[in-house]
Amino acid sequence: MYRLLQAFPFSQVDGSTTRHYGGTGLRLVISQRLTELMGGKIWLESKVGQGSSFIFTIITSFIEKSDIEDINDNYRLITKKELLIVHDNITNRQSPMLQSQSFGMLIIAVEFGKEAIRYL
Repeated sequence: MYRLLQAFPFSQVDGSTTRHYGGTGLRLVISQRLTELMGGKIWLESKVGQGSSFIFTIITSFIEKSDIEDINDNYRLITKKELLIVHDNITNRQSPMLQSQSFGMLIIAVEFGKEAIRYL
């Protein structure tokens, strides 16, 4: 089954639903907007009992080898830099933690703003 995604920003009145189902749909809206800004599309392919896949296309330019070397120089600039991540959901903290650690950054991840202020 193929479905074209159509995401609209919205807010939920009942915050408990957000906690139970893991979000308000904001990530889908952001993903759709970013994809469209890059001249692409995003869609969902789903099969009952097998799960769903979100697929996207974007338009990019060709990257020269020298450009890749410049990117590596930028990674060196952020190696050993400190990053404070604040989010009340552990899953939403782990993703940026793992990516930032792969760049060699020093991570502090906390659950609440008050904890973050102590680190600042």
